Amino acid sequence: MKLCPIKVDIHLAKQQLSINEVCERSGLSRETFKQCRRGVRNAKPITIGKIAAALGVDVTEIIEM
Repeated sequence: MKLCPIKVDIHLAKQQLSINEVCERSGLSRETFKQCRRGVRNAKPITIGKIAAALGVDVTEIIEM
């Protein structure tokens, strides 16, 4: 699975969250989050689930289809 950076950015902006806040909520390191968001690293399903939960959205709202 691959995160859609535009969708993630939209949810960050809508909720006025920083990358640090999402990392704290998800338990992911800042570097892991940034690499997954940029597509440098393919995120495992559990990682995408953690990011979605931290954003309060369904997984399908932040992945590329």
